[in-house]
Amino acid sequence: MARTGRSTPISFFLIFILLVCVHSNANAQCVGSPLTFGLQGPSKLAQTPLGNLIVSETGTPDPNSGRVSIVDLAGNRRSLLEGLPSGINALGDPVGTSGVFLKGRTLYVLSGEGNDTIAGPIPGTELPNPNPNSPILSSVLAVHFSAEAEKITTGFVLTSADHQALKDGQTLTFSNGGGDKITVSLVADFPDYVPDPLPFFTPNVRHSNPFGITGIGNQLYVADGGRNLVFKIDADTGAFASLAAFPPCLIPCLLARR
Repeated sequence: MARTGRSTPISFFLIFILLVCVHSNANAQCVGSPLTFGLQGPSKLAQTPLGNLIVSETGTPDPNSGRVSIVDLAGNRRSLLEGLPSGINALGDPVGTSGVFLKGRTLYVLSGEGNDTIAGPIPGTELPNPNPNSPILSSVLAVHFSAEAEKITTGFVLTSADHQALKDGQTLTFSNGGGDKITVSLVADFPDYVPDPLPFFTPNVRHSNPFGITGIGNQLYVADGGRNLVFKIDADTGAFASLAAFPPCLIPCLLARR
């Protein structure tokens, strides 16, 4: 399948410039320059009640280098959460944290496909990865943090053991003892892939590729560009189901992956 939903750095910086203009004094001039630098594959953003920007970053080629940053309107960046699931996908691209949605003081963090599949022996085909970087690729996490934590945090880092604990249903609490406290839990864990046999390659699978998240009330909605569908998720229970599906392409998508 062709990969979709990835923001380019240029478009991301344009959004930053727009936000600077919107939050400037009405008589001030809008400055056409990036607000901040040093982001690692920025993908989506949200704004907190304090006016800071929450930025999801897909990460570097290093395993599990997804990140969520806090950027103030002066351009200062701090980490909120690092060590999020990520990996090199079947096309050779790093894919990690792919979206954020903020509701009150709960930030829903979307993780993309990472390395949940590997390239198959025929161009355009895929196989399950027997050793993915994380058990919670293609998932939604809930990160709760207070206004005080937002003001002072220098960030926390998830470990591989934390990934497994989240997969097992545990809620993790991180604190430095000075009001800098967050909790992290797993809301939904989508299938990394589904069977997608082809006439010429029956072991083929179709990867998940969640790349955008939003919400209304207690319902979350996630767009999946790998499986061509939209998930609806109950944020309270984690139950999810396909809300809408779209016809897959075959030849054009195979050609796009060559």
